[in-house]
Amino acid sequence: MPPPPPRRDATDRATRVLQTQWVVLLLVFTFFCAFFYVSGVDIGFHIRTGELVLEKRGIPTQNTFSFARADDPWGLHQWAPGVVLYLVYEAGGLSGLIVFKALLASLIFFVVWLAAREQCGRGSFWPFWALTLCILIARARFFERPFLFSGLMLALLVWLSLRYPRRPGWLWVGAPLFMAAWANIHLGVIYGFVYIAGLGIADGLTWLGRIYRDARTSPRPEGRTDWRLPGDVLNWPLSAVLSLLAAGIALWIINPHGPAVLRFPVLYYLDPFWKQIVIEFLPPAGLQAGMFYGSLALAALLLVATRSCRLELLVPMLMFAWFAARTQRIALMYAIVAAPCLAHLLHRALAERFRLPQRIAALAMPPIWILLALLVMRDPVLKFGIGIDQTLHPQRVFGFLERDVPRQNMYNDMMYGGGMLWWLYPKFQPFVDGRLEAYDFQFWREVYYPLSVGELAWHEPFETYGISAALLYNPRNRPLRPLVRSLYENENWALVAFDDSTLLFLERTAINERVIRTHEYKRIWPGDWSLQFDRSAVPEVIREAKRAFALNEQCAFARTALARAYMIDGQYREALPHYRDLSASPRAGMAYSRDLGFCLYQAGQLSEADAIFDRLIEDREFAAFAYSMKHFVAMSHDDLPGALRYIKQAESLDPHNPEYRAAREALDELRPEN
Repeated sequence: MPPPPPRRDATDRATRVLQTQWVVLLLVFTFFCAFFYVSGVDIGFHIRTGELVLEKRGIPTQNTFSFARADDPWGLHQWAPGVVLYLVYEAGGLSGLIVFKALLASLIFFVVWLAAREQCGRGSFWPFWALTLCILIARARFFERPFLFSGLMLALLVWLSLRYPRRPGWLWVGAPLFMAAWANIHLGVIYGFVYIAGLGIADGLTWLGRIYRDARTSPRPEGRTDWRLPGDVLNWPLSAVLSLLAAGIALWIINPHGPAVLRFPVLYYLDPFWKQIVIEFLPPAGLQAGMFYGSLALAALLLVATRSCRLELLVPMLMFAWFAARTQRIALMYAIVAAPCLAHLLHRALAERFRLPQRIAALAMPPIWILLALLVMRDPVLKFGIGIDQTLHPQRVFGFLERDVPRQNMYNDMMYGGGMLWWLYPKFQPFVDGRLEAYDFQFWREVYYPLSVGELAWHEPFETYGISAALLYNPRNRPLRPLVRSLYENENWALVAFDDSTLLFLERTAINERVIRTHEYKRIWPGDWSLQFDRSAVPEVIREAKRAFALNEQCAFARTALARAYMIDGQYREALPHYRDLSASPRAGMAYSRDLGFCLYQAGQLSEADAIFDRLIEDREFAAFAYSMKHFVAMSHDDLPGALRYIKQAESLDPHNPEYRAAREALDELRPEN
């Protein structure tokens, strides 16, 4: 391994001051990127885990939380971060939890910046560019969960290993003790061993490259080559062995399950079954995939430009890139390892090879950070600020359960298990949650997964586990799940609460009789957005829609049902505010604009209605209907030629519509020449 560049460059005071300011701005940008709503499903069981550890003054060994598998062994490994998250939540509530997470993300990338600076010199501003890209790649993994603690440990390992690559104290004592501590924080310690393995491979490749160069430049007599291993090639392999031994001993002393918990991450990543039920085990997608593969393309271009790279930076980056391409979960770890390598390549290519002035690198960053921060604040998925993603944590449905539903065994989709532990425990214990290591593998494969996707009839497992309630996930943009349809169509079950992605069913038992009598939905439900009903059913539809809207005013289906019922009942002014909100919402369909225009016309607001019909025609959405309505607007203004022109346009677009033909014939008779 070639010696690292000197760590202390001769930089003037102005450069140091400016760089300090840029570090602060980088950390503020990282904080902004991590300061978003609780958008992970697991925080609830981490908080409860921390509470349980403090309550029992020890590490639990059985699946305490689930009513279905209470006796299964629980290979708990992330108990320490769980305690920290619980204490933070107790002290600061939801705001404290999100701020703590954002601060932890900022600390991670401060350590990563220290590692990147080691590779470029203290006066270089190019590490800020590399870190900005890596922060954006990692942003989708900035969740309130122990995995972020592993991110901090990996960042520290990268920094210390690049700073002290051959210090015996670090190799033989520091690294093993560090890995022993990490093993009792989170099983992300496996990434530490991957990184150490990468350093060992880099040393081996460096040694082979040296042998190759020696053989070409000064061949030995009789063609023999000196293949003796120098001592430094064995540094990291021996350190890895000592670290693995130290981690195993520490787990054996502290964790009741001992070193056996280390098998879990290997099990998860090698078995394709888990990719069927855990989204984060799938490859990266969308914008994150674009940035990830873009960073690899950038590294390739810079390698071509510089024609060299330090292997102790490049090899670990490529190893983590291979893992990150297989599972998006590792995006954070990839970003941590890739940042020093990208920073080194940027500095070599732009500062040393092309002599690009540092002033350009320095002055261009603040406006870029400001622009990216503004984009981050407008992200509709990871919403900036303090709050909870209601799709993953349906607060109103949880509140209904806590307030109105008697305690009983309830089936839930895995994504709701953490939220139930956070908001409903101990009244409702989950059937299952995201603690993969707390449930028998046979249960996942033969019970939960087949039941959730409709491959297993629900009657038998529901009877086996005494289930009389079901909390199911089925967002509006996905096909109706078999279990959802089966429960809705079964006369022994009733839908009693819902929002746009969550449905709560109760079995018609004695303890549920009062709730079902008061809250059952018979006329509307989110599985049918057509909302086709007779005028005679309108009063009952309005009552049900009002109840659903009162439960959750953000529920688009409830608002749509209420607006449509008002419109069919002729209560156009009551329908207008709902249609206005619906048509203004992101990704709203043009059908809302169509109905809004109709209600505006019926309410006598002709100019606004006419503008909406013009927009429908321009967008070629419901154009025949829009022309027919413009014909009515023209009639209201006694503009008979205009009315005739518009109804002819409607008839040409929909020639089989008898209403358009009748309206055109009536206008023909009114023409002066007739």
